[in-house]
Amino acid sequence: MKERINIIGPSASGKTTVAERLSQFTEIELYKTDNLLFELNSAGGLIKTPREDFESKIISIISDNNWILEGKYFSQHVFNRADSIIFTDTNFLLCLENQWKRFFNDENQIDKYGLAKNLRLSINIVRQHSGLYSTKKIQENNRIFSRNKLKVMLLEYEEKLLILKRPEEIEHYLHLFSS
Repeated sequence: MKERINIIGPSASGKTTVAERLSQFTEIELYKTDNLLFELNSAGGLIKTPREDFESKIISIISDNNWILEGKYFSQHVFNRADSIIFTDTNFLLCLENQWKRFFNDENQIDKYGLAKNLRLSINIVRQHSGLYSTKKIQENNRIFSRNKLKVMLLEYEEKLLILKRPEEIEHYLHLFSS
């Protein structure tokens, strides 16, 4: 089992499910980039971590020998350090369905985000998959990477890349570790 795993993908694509189950099966510590990027303020709201602090946290994590890093954030320095890269590239209808299930099945999501926020997240999922806009566009060295550019970027890492496109593929992959 590889010890440095980067799991990336669009919102609600199944990456957290994969990451949490892999962490459970392998006992490798899981780091979620959303938790590194946002911190709770004293009023209980979320504030964005300054970019330099976020980058420092990422560098500290990937300096270790054992980690699972999960989220929409991606960069070449993480890809270079990873032993395995898992891209949950599920279709946008599934992502929308997952987002709505997440929202309606979890009272905390309703309280935390509200209906308007869930609608915005759903619209962003459609935008991510259509290429019109990507919530996972990030600026790295003054360059913007989109979902399509990510796919091109990943070609360089083919030997350590696993792309999971359907829920059955995700379940099959996870079943390999639970046996």
